[in-house]
Amino acid sequence: MQQLLAERIEVFLDSVREARAVATKHEIVLAIVGGLFVLETMSVIIQVTSYKLTGKRVFRMAPLHHHFEQKGWQESTVVVRFWIISVVLALVALIASEVLARRIDRRITG
Repeated sequence: MQQLLAERIEVFLDSVREARAVATKHEIVLAIVGGLFVLETMSVIIQVTSYKLTGKRVFRMAPLHHHFEQKGWQESTVVVRFWIISVVLALVALIASEVLARRIDRRITG
C-alpha cells in the first residue's frame, strides 16, 4: 500500500514538473533533463521494433542498462556512469534553459 501511494505521489510530481515546463515553454529542457530516461525507453522501442521486423536484436538485452550488464559491466559501474551522464545532461539543460529564457526576454522587450 505504501509503495502504491509513493508511486501516485511520484506521478503527480512528474505531472507538475511537465506542466510547468510546457507553461514556461521549456519542453526541450525537460527532454534534456530526462535524456537518460528517453534513451532507456528508446532502447526498448528499438529492440522490440527490430526484433519484430528483422528477427534480430540490436542490444543484447533491453533496456540499455541491462545491455551493459550483459557485456560484463558491474552493476555499480553502470549506475555510476549513468549518474555522470545525468549530471552532464542536467548541466546542459541548465544552459539550454538560460538560452531559452534570454530568447523569450528578447522577444518580449523588443
